[in-house]
Amino acid sequence: MIITIFVIATFCLGVGFAVLGTNPSRFANQMYFLVTLVVTVWLWSVGEAMLVGARFAYDPSANPLVWIQINGAASGFVPWMVFLLSEAVRATPRRQAFRQAMPFLLLGCASGLVCFTDAYLPAGSSPLRPMRGPAYTFYYGLYLLLEWLLVVHIYRLMQRERGVRRVEMQFLVLNTAITFPLMLLVSGLGNLVRIPGLKYVSFAFILTSYILSAWALTFHRVYDLRQIFVSLGQRVCMVCLLAVGTWVGTSILDAFVPPPAHLLLSIVVCSSVVLWADRKTRRWLDLRGIHRLEAIRNEVTSLARTEPDTTLLVRQLEKLLELRLDASSATLLIDRGDALAGDAMELRHDSPALMLLHQMVWATPEGLDRGPGAAGTSELLEFFRRYQLSLAIAVPAGSPKSSLAIVLGAKRNRWPFTYPEVERVREIATTIDNILVRSRLIAEEGLKTKVDHLAMMSRGLAHDLKNLITPISAFLVHTTGRYAPGSAEEEVHTAARRSVAIITDYVNEALLFARRLTPNFQRVRVQRIFALVVEITHSRAARRNVSITTDIHGVDEFSADVVLIQRMLANLTNNAVDASVPGSAVNLTASPGAGGTIRLTVSDQGAGISPEHSQHIFEPYFTTKQFGDDKRGFGLGLTISDKIVALHRGTISVKSEVGIGTTIVVELPLDQPALIDGQPPRSVSTPPFTPSLS
Repeated sequence: MIITIFVIATFCLGVGFAVLGTNPSRFANQMYFLVTLVVTVWLWSVGEAMLVGARFAYDPSANPLVWIQINGAASGFVPWMVFLLSEAVRATPRRQAFRQAMPFLLLGCASGLVCFTDAYLPAGSSPLRPMRGPAYTFYYGLYLLLEWLLVVHIYRLMQRERGVRRVEMQFLVLNTAITFPLMLLVSGLGNLVRIPGLKYVSFAFILTSYILSAWALTFHRVYDLRQIFVSLGQRVCMVCLLAVGTWVGTSILDAFVPPPAHLLLSIVVCSSVVLWADRKTRRWLDLRGIHRLEAIRNEVTSLARTEPDTTLLVRQLEKLLELRLDASSATLLIDRGDALAGDAMELRHDSPALMLLHQMVWATPEGLDRGPGAAGTSELLEFFRRYQLSLAIAVPAGSPKSSLAIVLGAKRNRWPFTYPEVERVREIATTIDNILVRSRLIAEEGLKTKVDHLAMMSRGLAHDLKNLITPISAFLVHTTGRYAPGSAEEEVHTAARRSVAIITDYVNEALLFARRLTPNFQRVRVQRIFALVVEITHSRAARRNVSITTDIHGVDEFSADVVLIQRMLANLTNNAVDASVPGSAVNLTASPGAGGTIRLTVSDQGAGISPEHSQHIFEPYFTTKQFGDDKRGFGLGLTISDKIVALHRGTISVKSEVGIGTTIVVELPLDQPALIDGQPPRSVSTPPFTPSLS
């Protein structure tokens, strides 16, 4: 038994170090380790006292008195530790918790000093003649009273808590507070009725309590106890049914079938019946939540069939998840190129928070608190706290990049999401991801068909317009300077030149939009591209009193078609200039992107793009520019830019806030396949870009 006590003490100390190692900065883990040290001292002193007492029979000088005194002194600090542990679980600040626990600490120090006086154990006490001083009974009576008062206090605190804090109060603090008084009562009862075996039961209490507390503190999955008990009860019933059925069947078949065939036949029949009953009862009790999962999945599928618009579908899916999962909010974060973004929420693909979530697949605040503090934990916890979330799931699992994340707010009953609920949400998230991918593919195919049709129409219209304005343009060139300045003829002539310039711009854009472009990839310097774009757009920006700034860091060159990239950035910059207010700035930046890409951004401080317009800005002939100080746009600039980005195997996304400004983000591979494979550059099929006249 003595060896067992030392093994238990060593085991408890090892578990304490393991719990502290999972998250050394967490206050609750630190307090648990403090409890571990005291429990280890208590157990070790018990083992040493028993070991020294066993030697007393042949060595009268061996007296376990000191070890018993150490054991009593260690017990005096238990109320202090239990109180601190309760405050740590309630997330009380450290200083405040230690200040509130100071009376228990002083009482523990005073009681520890009493344990080393004759009033506690007289000096003449020995294993053959044990003696107890008057302070001994008073000490343990006061100790038990304090412990039970703490139990009542913690129970009242637990009634006020909800969610994971209440779970921790139940399994961690209340468990620890009850274990020590029960252990002393059982040990005292063993001394009173002279049954040594009862003393050893107390060690079983300690070990069980210790394991449960460590599990509650470190295990990141939360379970519903009612569901666990129902599941265990169902399994016990099935085992009893199998045992009783086999016994009854064997008794009945004994009159007809010789042994041992009657036993084998009874086992086969009863096993088949039990398997059938197991499936039926599990489905009836819905132990795995299959009924709820199928109901939500059917509703999701029904919405996907009736709503063709992806944006509206996302909104309806969010409302459905919020309602069916009893969450305060539900948001779908969709892949926008460089980030997963939703309503006022964003997680960049290169952020530590999203990389950790992608690695974990799902995360909860309580799971992150219990975790080992991996890279990105603090950022992801801050994301949870900022938006008051209780669950985040990224799909698809095992892929290089997440395409969808579902983030849910706190449950309305303030309880955490249990692990079975998390698994159901994961199944639903996978279904929604597949539906949204299918919806996007259908939308892209429809847009491609529309673009092809418009390109064909634009090509014919552009050629006709070009033929019609050629003689007009020639006439205007030959008649320039023939009319007196300020005359009506000169004003008409100037207006005609401006109109021809606008039509020429449209013809050039329409022909570029309709043409099948073949990029000529080569290594280009970012600084040179930015300089050309600034030169092209400078006059337009100067007329609006808008400055253009550039910022390049961390990247020098990349593979691209110089003409196409120049055209794309010029389109984006001109749009930004047109949207800017006088005196503001348009900023062009280049920086390293995620996964071997370069990130090019064009940002302005203009009026921004409304949500109803942002989903249409890349469609052909969609424009928000109206007549006024500037000419109306043709709605092809962003369409052409999107086409150029696609030819470079990149992505383009828009971030805009009304009244603040817009940022266009383009991510392109640093290296293109033609250069990677060592193929010769293909011929350029696009003419050099020149700024339009206006």
